[in-house]
Amino acid sequence: MDGIAEAERRFDLGRIRAAHGETARALEYLDEALLLARGADRSLEAAIAVERAKLGLSDWDPERALTAAREAAAAASRAGKHIAAARVVLAHALYVALDEGATTCFRRARREARDTGDVDTECEAAAQLAASLQAFGHARSALEAAETARRLARRRGKRRWEAMSAWLAARTRAFTFGDYERGIPALVALLSSRALGETRTHLRVDLAVAYAQTGRAEEGRAALARARRFAADPFSRWLVAWAEAELHRAAGRPERALAAIEGARVESGPVDAVLERCRLWALLDLGRTESATAPPTHPWLAGAGMELRAFAALAAGRNERAAELFDAAATMWHDNILYCSLEARWLALELRGRPVDELLELERRVARHGMEPILARVRRSLAARDRGRGAAGSPQELSLREQEVLELVAGGLTSGQIAERLGLARSTVETHVRGAMAKLGARTRLQAARASAATAQPSIELPDEARELLDRLADGATVVEAARALGISRRTATRRLAAVRAGLGVSTNAQAMSMYGGGPARVQEWDGAASARPATPST
Repeated sequence: MDGIAEAERRFDLGRIRAAHGETARALEYLDEALLLARGADRSLEAAIAVERAKLGLSDWDPERALTAAREAAAAASRAGKHIAAARVVLAHALYVALDEGATTCFRRARREARDTGDVDTECEAAAQLAASLQAFGHARSALEAAETARRLARRRGKRRWEAMSAWLAARTRAFTFGDYERGIPALVALLSSRALGETRTHLRVDLAVAYAQTGRAEEGRAALARARRFAADPFSRWLVAWAEAELHRAAGRPERALAAIEGARVESGPVDAVLERCRLWALLDLGRTESATAPPTHPWLAGAGMELRAFAALAAGRNERAAELFDAAATMWHDNILYCSLEARWLALELRGRPVDELLELERRVARHGMEPILARVRRSLAARDRGRGAAGSPQELSLREQEVLELVAGGLTSGQIAERLGLARSTVETHVRGAMAKLGARTRLQAARASAATAQPSIELPDEARELLDRLADGATVVEAARALGISRRTATRRLAAVRAGLGVSTNAQAMSMYGGGPARVQEWDGAASARPATPST
């Protein structure tokens, strides 16, 4: 009896150490507990084996994970106890081994847990089933499964699994479907959930990346700063470093992205292909291409693996082949991470000589999802094409009123706002816009504004509120400080800046200031990477 009591004590100590991220010490306690329980208490032996197998998943070693999971399943079978919990661990191990059988295993574990009244394991299996479906490319089924798991956990009173399922649903909406309008607020709401515990660090990383993908760099930096403070284990620190690289890359600061990638390499991460993809895109934005060095190690990364092949073709000067591979990557990414899919699609079109109809369709898609960094890339491509066509075709000269209206369109104003500012009827403004579009051969009002700006000196008169905001940023203020000084909210300031960037077809506030009187020297003081405008490959 003393041996069993000591085994239980060491089992408890092992779980406490595991909860604090002390994996090595936790494994020592669990191994000692397993030796004491073996042959004396089969139920306790099975419980310890399951807990030990869970810890074996942390280093993403498929062979070790499967071995430990099968030992736990065998112990549970002998004891006739903890069978569903052991099945969940086995499903996790199959997931680590990239075996889609994990999905079936999670389903079976959920049924077994329900039949035996193991409520916590039932809720865990339901949530992890949704994660598995997402990882293996079944996006819509994953979202449905996540909502089902959330409702189940709420009925069972399991707050942790309710929060985990809600998190999975939110990130699926944001990253898989590009529904940031619903995904981001849901992620923000989950930050207050104590039920998530230490995993809120990973939640903040998700939020920072979502902000990066929608051009909200200031909010992304704030979320990442909080994540960095609470990143206690190597994988969490790796996630933070990778997210920092993505944030810099999306904001048009490729040199800083490369520095962050070097920081991420210091930590251990199971998905090197993600890091390598980020590095190659940052190099591309600096006008350089290299071959890839890291193979994909996760089902989510099939698109990344194809992109690595595409970059290798690009580095070898095989642009046509690279375009084909980027198109293939876009297809592979589509049911996993929509942002990556559309980014790869843009580069494929860039390498094909910027076909205008396809670029305009891509512009509509990324604008609908609010993916500002990709939208800036697409609009630069369209502007470059407009300049080339203008040099060859000699479009008709715009009237002064048409130029004035297009300048305000580029500043982010609607037709109604332009009419109010100029003292015109809205219908008159629309007539000027249509006339300018016809003269410039433009298909959209923003395309006309870009074409007009490309043939004139960048001296467009911005709305007063936008100009004041840019002036304060050029003087060294942050967005928050500028907003406070002007008596507006940070959200309002962010939206105004986004409208200006979208109208100009640029990706950073520094580039916008450079075009509107901030001056290269002042912009350089405000943001040392302001001149690092993304480069496009020659075709």
